[in-house]
Amino acid sequence: MSLATIALPLAPMTANAAISAFNYLWAVQTAARFATEEPPLPALLVDVAERIVIPVDR
Repeated sequence: MSLATIALPLAPMTANAAISAFNYLWAVQTAARFATEEPPLPALLVDVAERIVIPVDR
């Protein structure tokens, strides 16, 4: 059994497909940048949630 992968020839991309691919990459890069900034994104989300939700006393 051969372990070589079979590569199919690449088809030309339409303009819309290329734009969509670059938009996806841009979103992933932006998310990665936010994930590595200080303070960490999860901490910011918790802070925002704490400011929005008002505790109700019973």
